[in-house]
Amino acid sequence: MKFPTKKMFHNFSYKTNLIVAFILVLMPVFVATSIFVYSNSKNRAEADFEQSKIRCEYEITSTIKLVDEGWKIFEKSLEQNMIDAFEVFEAAYNASGSNPAEMNLTALRSEIGFKYDLYIINASGVIIATTYKTDLYLDFSNLTTFFAILTEIRQGDQFVSDRITTETLTGILRKFAYMPTPDHQYLLELGLVSDEFSSTIDELNYLNIADKLIPLDPYLENIRIFDRLAYQEGLSDFQPSPELFDIVRSVYETGNKYEFKNETTGQLIKYIFVDLSDPNYPSNISKIVEITYNNNLIEEELLELRIQFIFANLLIVSVILIIVIVITKIFTAPINEIVQGVNEIAKGDLNYVIATKTQTDLQSIVESINLMVRERKRIDDELLQEGINLKKSLEDKEILLKEIHHRVKNNLQIISSLARLQKNSDISTDIIQANKDFQNRIQIMAMIHEILYGSNDMEFINLDQYVTQLVDFLFRSFQISKSEILVEIEIDEIRLNLDQGVLCGIIINEIITNALKYAFPKKSLSNTIHINIEEQNNGTITMVFSDNGVGLPLDFDHVTSKTLGMQLIYGLSKQLGGSISVYRDSGLRYEISFKKI
Repeated sequence: MKFPTKKMFHNFSYKTNLIVAFILVLMPVFVATSIFVYSNSKNRAEADFEQSKIRCEYEITSTIKLVDEGWKIFEKSLEQNMIDAFEVFEAAYNASGSNPAEMNLTALRSEIGFKYDLYIINASGVIIATTYKTDLYLDFSNLTTFFAILTEIRQGDQFVSDRITTETLTGILRKFAYMPTPDHQYLLELGLVSDEFSSTIDELNYLNIADKLIPLDPYLENIRIFDRLAYQEGLSDFQPSPELFDIVRSVYETGNKYEFKNETTGQLIKYIFVDLSDPNYPSNISKIVEITYNNNLIEEELLELRIQFIFANLLIVSVILIIVIVITKIFTAPINEIVQGVNEIAKGDLNYVIATKTQTDLQSIVESINLMVRERKRIDDELLQEGINLKKSLEDKEILLKEIHHRVKNNLQIISSLARLQKNSDISTDIIQANKDFQNRIQIMAMIHEILYGSNDMEFINLDQYVTQLVDFLFRSFQISKSEILVEIEIDEIRLNLDQGVLCGIIINEIITNALKYAFPKKSLSNTIHINIEEQNNGTITMVFSDNGVGLPLDFDHVTSKTLGMQLIYGLSKQLGGSISVYRDSGLRYEISFKKI
């Protein structure tokens, strides 16, 4: 094949060259067609696999439900004998003076027939007497839904038959039935042992499903059926692993399917829920089916398709690649010169001027690029100078703002120092204490400015950091060790602006100060103060402060109190636009909520 040369391309216009190149590019349509065929084949194979799984799961579910209907018919045939047995059971209960302790259940079982085990369940859901000692003192109250059904039966006046189900502790199959005592104090229960219907188990066997379906589906490898306790159908001594038990219980409780791929064997293992619940029976005998698919078959089919695709297109791709390399080298030579110049400019050399001996229809592009670069250089020079000016202005403002915070903190500390000097005067203890409280209030405002002064963000304060420092300050101020009073702090990552931060700081100061001064008159290792601050999704801040101290006096009205501390707590809470509640349970608890700005 003779390929066109560079000289031949110069004989044509750029437009003609572009048309020729466009025609050559159409050759990948052949590859696209092959990809389309492969994609369709792949999708069809995967769809067949999915349909096979859907069909298999439908057949399993339908068959299990059909077998379950057979069980229901069989179980109905057992109910009359159980009703007759309950007449003897109830007569013995009445003869005992409604006292289970006076009943001889072993002799009663002999009279009714050894095929039944007898149970007496009290109002709390506990088996208090039985001929089947394994279940003695079994507590059904832990099974909330089932216990509610048993309570309803006990309070009624009818015989209720249950399904053939597995025992909670042993996994042995039994059919249970229930009858309330006339005084509704107890629930009588009969359990029919599985030997009575072992022949029916062979006929109505869920395991026959696997024998029928596996030979019909090449993807299907195995089927296992479990009950709600993860006991495997057909294996009375089966003990599920913890992982299997968790999977079965999760699928049973949610009703959702669960599947995973075994990377070692290539198997796809799926668990589905088959709903066999019936409102006419107390127990739910719904099943969990484990279906194992051979995922390797579909992988092998897809691998074969990929191999065919590769070999079918290898020759076409090779030929096209050679053509593209040759044509591109000739056709893009002038464009490469432009690209090379643009790359130099992109590296930052805005003084670079693109100069190329190119075709006439590309020359306008080169001139436009050179013009654009010159304009860009002019704009960059202007922006650089503006950036220098803005940076200097910003630095000056940051320095000024830090200096403002520093001076505010220093001024507040000067006020605090003056108040501290006042303590040396000959004044009353109450005034000294009020003076100390005033110092603390000044100090917590200075603390905020100290935190902001050392922070990169001078508009917002980290509430967790602030509260922790505030509590440490108050303990030092009152000379109280944290071994005397335990402080538990739980605070979300919350950032407040300066105004709300100051208000919250004063409120927290007043509440914690009151607790340290009055809540714990006696030292104890159990003295505890708890602080919990959370931010809800809607921006609401909830602050809860509680202690297990002596609480407020009974005649103390915190709403009408004239103390400055209480007035500050209530007044500043309203200033935050929030609400406040006070509780006197096991100490004292404040709950304050407000909207974050």
